[in-house]
Amino acid sequence: MNELTLNPDSRRQLWLRAGIWLLFLAPFFFLTYGQVNQFTATRDDVGVLAFSWESSIPFLP
Repeated sequence: MNELTLNPDSRRQLWLRAGIWLLFLAPFFFLTYGQVNQFTATRDDVGVLAFSWESSIPFLP
């Protein structure tokens, strides 16, 4: 079979690299997403993109 096998050092290095990217990208995403939402909320010319059938979905609080 053609399975990718990594030795423990490579696997540890891969998890370390993934963790470092996560520590950078997660706050970056939440900060930029919040800023863009706040900016968009101040604008009056932002349209709404929704299908007509979406208005028939019941809202359950």
